Amino acid sequence: MIVPSSMLVDSHCHVNRLGVGGSRAVADALAAGVARVGGVAQSEADWEPLLALRSQFPTNLDVGVGYHPSPEEEPMFFERCSVSDAASRLREFIQTHNGPNSHPGARPISMVGEIGLDWKFGRTPAQRQKQTALLREQIQVAMEFSLPINLHSRRSERDVLAVATEFAPRVPCLLHWFTKTSKLSLAAARAGVYISIGPDVTYDEKIQSVVRGISGGGEAVLRHILLETDGPVVHQGQEAQPAWIPRVCSSVAAIFGISVDDLSLAVNKNYISFLGY
Repeated sequence: MIVPSSMLVDSHCHVNRLGVGGSRAVADALAAGVARVGGVAQSEADWEPLLALRSQFPTNLDVGVGYHPSPEEEPMFFERCSVSDAASRLREFIQTHNGPNSHPGARPISMVGEIGLDWKFGRTPAQRQKQTALLREQIQVAMEFSLPINLHSRRSERDVLAVATEFAPRVPCLLHWFTKTSKLSLAAARAGVYISIGPDVTYDEKIQSVVRGISGGGEAVLRHILLETDGPVVHQGQEAQPAWIPRVCSSVAAIFGISVDDLSLAVNKNYISFLGY
């Protein structure tokens, strides 16, 4: 079944870090029928490259900027960073590029992310307190500019869910790749928090079981579900790319017992609701 191109979305990808190159990845995604890609940052070094890539694809790439607590190249970044300085730099960057009154659809920066908590590297109470402070300051910046947030939650699912639930009434929140357990995913959706499902649903039986549990959430889930690739994360020996989204959509639709068209339409509506345009 062919899905209308306007309905396929990759909500979370580090597109500028892909081995094939960001331009090639977005072009391949468009050729595969993926109309929009949420390109998120891990570190400040990603911000300008993502905006440069957006200049090539202004209607197809939605840029997220922010400080991941444990970026791949520096997992202990959170320890050396100044929370106040990071928030100031993020605020200044968004102000410079978005301006004070631009329409959401015209803003070069569409979201704050990838931000969150990472208990793989934040093990001690002091480390976790520092990460939490960094997260909360960035959420405050996002709210100042009426931007949604794209959240990381490695080994910290319950803690990040608690933060998302706290802020969801004031700022749209996406828990990316949030398929640790169906119970947590359902709790997120019922709290008005968006959740995304990644490429491992196409082959991993454990994730398929979790998604099967999520599918029992009915309308609450269908109003908050998104799809993602999180490239360049490697699956079965290959870097994930936005062009994989049709396969992810097909797998999730089969598990949910609905048509690919219906799922893609729901995801598209949810993405528009998350970004605000």
